[in-house]
Amino acid sequence: MSLRSYPEVTLQEARLLHQAQEKILHRGLNPMEVRKEGKRASKAFLRANSTVKSFAEVEKEWFEHWKAGKDCEYARQMEGRIETDILPCFVGNSIDEIEAPDVAAMARANQAPLESMNHRHVVN
Repeated sequence: MSLRSYPEVTLQEARLLHQAQEKILHRGLNPMEVRKEGKRASKAFLRANSTVKSFAEVEKEWFEHWKAGKDCEYARQMEGRIETDILPCFVGNSIDEIEAPDVAAMARANQAPLESMNHRHVVN
């Protein structure tokens, strides 16, 4: 588990962080799980006390702007694809929580079904 790197943290601070992690271990807890739970609690608090929009809210605003001047059938198809392939990947996320690896994972997840359709089994 990383305690951050030099020069971001001094040797003295690193020792104090290490001692804190050892105390957590001696209580029978996993320091990584404690850290993750702290991050989850912080995000939940910020989400509850923030005016930051969810990914779904931003997507709706974008889609309303994007569909102007588009063919109605094409816009309907795109909306269906967004609702089926993209929104489920970001349920409950505020727009400021989503990072590039999250978008890449969503793209990979949606790419796999397409690739399997292109690799048809050929029988001789």
